[in-house]
Amino acid sequence: MISKIKQSPVFLVKLALAVAFIMHGASKLLNIGGTAEFLQMSAMVVVIIGLLEVLAGVGILFNQTAKYSAYVIVVIMLGAISMMKYKMGYLGGYELDIAYIAMALTVALSVGCKCEDGTCEVKDEQSERVQQEEKLGQDLE
Repeated sequence: MISKIKQSPVFLVKLALAVAFIMHGASKLLNIGGTAEFLQMSAMVVVIIGLLEVLAGVGILFNQTAKYSAYVIVVIMLGAISMMKYKMGYLGGYELDIAYIAMALTVALSVGCKCEDGTCEVKDEQSERVQQEEKLGQDLE
């Protein structure tokens, strides 16, 4: 576990975000009626949001789906702010939602980065392919 944290400083952010969204989504799905009444939404909307939260939470842990899952989290949080929390103000309202958005964007922007010795490089697959093709062409000459 420690070596994973050293390899990717974003791992802790991914883990915290995953746990939060899996738990929030599961709590909605385990109490659909109560959540629907509290949020003043239909049960179907609560189920959809709950499923999206759980799936995004799980997806954030896997590099192949982390970027898309992070963007789903951003959309969910923007919806929560605009529909429910904006009128409550920043403190005691949407400050945690802003933190979740920042965490999700950190994850989305870090996908494809190679971090070593405290420095991070963006791994650009297209430029790597071009470099490999150029090297192959030089080897054939």
